Amino acid sequence: MNHINPFDWIVGLGLVGTIVSVIEMNEALRFLILFATLIGIVIKTWDQVRKSEHFLNDVKNLWKRITKK
Repeated sequence: MNHINPFDWIVGLGLVGTIVSVIEMNEALRFLILFATLIGIVIKTWDQVRKSEHFLNDVKNLWKRITKK
């Protein structure tokens, strides 16, 4: 099973995207790698949101603070 902290996954994928954007390479390849990195970040974030039992309550509390109700 995977023993890496999910936050470390997202930070790692973000680092890959940053490094790829700095390195000189073909624009199509750069776009493909950055797009794949973005998809990986979205998938890992959604996985964490789905597994969180407090997420819905946190969103409701945040919405109440935003609307001041």
